[in-house]
Amino acid sequence: MKKIKYIFCIVLCFGAVEATMAQSDNNLSSLEKQLCFIQDTLYTLRQNYPYTNDDYCDSLQNRFSILLEELCTADKGMKYDFRKLRKEERQFTIAVSTDGNMRAFSRNTYFGGSMPLFASYIQYKDKEHTYFFNINNDNDMGVCYDTIYSIEASDKRYYLLSGTSQIATAYPLAVMKAVSFANGELKKEAIFVSGNQQTDYLSISYRFAEDNIDARLFIGNNFTFPRIVYLGKQKEILKPVVAKDKDDTEYVSGEIEVYKLERDKYCLLYTSDAADDLIGV
Repeated sequence: MKKIKYIFCIVLCFGAVEATMAQSDNNLSSLEKQLCFIQDTLYTLRQNYPYTNDDYCDSLQNRFSILLEELCTADKGMKYDFRKLRKEERQFTIAVSTDGNMRAFSRNTYFGGSMPLFASYIQYKDKEHTYFFNINNDNDMGVCYDTIYSIEASDKRYYLLSGTSQIATAYPLAVMKAVSFANGELKKEAIFVSGNQQTDYLSISYRFAEDNIDARLFIGNNFTFPRIVYLGKQKEILKPVVAKDKDDTEYVSGEIEVYKLERDKYCLLYTSDAADDLIGV
């Protein structure tokens, strides 16, 4: 009889755990449904912009950020896949770092005029906690971050966020920003050095690209827009060189500015000597 009671207690405990997990999953799913509703509503409002109340749209944008933070905070293992929100028509993308500890979310706010204006957020986990950061600022110009590189150093791990933005069909923008995480905070890392300038942010903008662009400057299957990329094996960053034609129009030439790793026990830097490091195709 005691054995039967013991087995019953075990079954009851497992049932309670499964019920708790199911409830947690349902809560995350419910939050995602609300995010989908907001994104769909913003798209609809954008199609009827002359009749749209700006204050109401702003409240929806703010509500989206609050709900996404709530979901990410509850998603302790950073496993939730946002399957419904990632449907193509909702223009919500997720980039995952190579070490699996950071995710970047970018979504079209639908209120950039002719420019797809993206808002971006970061979810990060360490051994004990999950964190959420809103990384939107004026410098990003609505960038969609779709790639995260991670680099291990002696004292910390660096993350390189790579993304693009585009105004209509012209003037693409490609960026790379460097960050790290410590003591619950996301920190900018000024690891890019060119001449006498040291910064956490690299960018290029251009009107068009030549046909003979190095294939390494493209990410995935997108061979339309050259990017600033990190080559892990070579430990180099490649930045396309932008030139001007006779009409003063900026374009991506066939040259590349190479940022090479300089590492010591105290810091990590990627340094370019533009005069020496330009390479052709």
